[in-house]
Amino acid sequence: MGFITKRKKNFLLNFAFKPGRPGPAKGKKHHFEKRSNSYKYVRLERSSFEARVAFNENILTFRDVDGSQTQAKPLRPRATGIRYVNMLRVPASSKVHPDLLTNTVYVPALLQSMMSSENKKHRLRSDKCKGDLVIDGSASVKWGLGWRERLLCTRCKYVGKHYKLYNEVQSSTRGRKAAQINVGSQIGVASTSIGNTGFLRILNTTYIIAPSPLAMQKQANKVNTAMKSLNERSMCDIRKNLVAENAKIGQQDPTLVNVEGDTCYNNPIFKSDAIPFQAGTIAISTMCENNTKNKQNVGVLVSNKLCRTSSMLRNKGQPVQCPNHRGHCTANVSERESIGDKGKYNEVLGDLISQDIKISNFTCDGDSRGNSRCSKVSRSQCWSS
Repeated sequence: MGFITKRKKNFLLNFAFKPGRPGPAKGKKHHFEKRSNSYKYVRLERSSFEARVAFNENILTFRDVDGSQTQAKPLRPRATGIRYVNMLRVPASSKVHPDLLTNTVYVPALLQSMMSSENKKHRLRSDKCKGDLVIDGSASVKWGLGWRERLLCTRCKYVGKHYKLYNEVQSSTRGRKAAQINVGSQIGVASTSIGNTGFLRILNTTYIIAPSPLAMQKQANKVNTAMKSLNERSMCDIRKNLVAENAKIGQQDPTLVNVEGDTCYNNPIFKSDAIPFQAGTIAISTMCENNTKNKQNVGVLVSNKLCRTSSMLRNKGQPVQCPNHRGHCTANVSERESIGDKGKYNEVLGDLISQDIKISNFTCDGDSRGNSRCSKVSRSQCWSS
């Protein structure tokens, strides 16, 4: 502390509170104005903050159900909390490769052949080694749902060659062959109501390393093209056999066939991560023969509004309209047209099958308008049941 003069010391003694005397503010009342708008500040997690925050004149606010502002003011969001599912995703400390702790699909015969041949090679190289042959998880090669594996010794430096533990599809084309499990999975996806996204969820929930979505889509394009051609040939054979049977049983006009049909849409099954909106982008119209008890399909029409190429071109500022734009267009229905025009679909489908058969009577749902334009296909009677 510096030097204090006598004059400054007396000033400080008179200025400060003296012992035993009340302070200068004692007995005085201070009045504070109460604000009419009492706001409270809330700090949410980042996911909740992004879902609830709204902008009002460049000010972040929360909105009530009637659209008005609430009395709560948002603060900077907190970090997203750790969920129980994320805690389970943390790998445990282990010397085993994490891929070897998952469920994997192998062909048992090929796995047995790999183990047998590698054990023999290991004994011939070092017969005194007491190490174990294990799968080298760091060198595993993934091919969709199939795997190529190799074995290595835990003691010596022996490393085996890679073995394909999946069966291949024999083809005359050059290059790497497709795995039967990949082709079979896409056939199963195409013949059921689920898609690649649903199939990926099933694989992930069963703790199986799923293929990449791009690889699955490429495989699906090849498989679906072959299945489409196969189904078209099959329905063409059904129509021709039906006409031949009609002629054998003595029908006056063998080409006349009673037909019933309906149209369905790609409405998703509502779940926690789905939004309640009509997915009006794809409609599938089917017609089956009503002459026999087998009720075989004689025609299928898929009406699609989805086109990835047009979306990419629009993002680049190029005005395009589906269908029939330049490039590969997967849509056959314009986005401006109604997806629920069953009459139009039945008319188009009737024209497709008219090369082999003619519709005599058409039956559809009672609340449907599918029979409104089926009379244009042929001179038939249309019934709603």
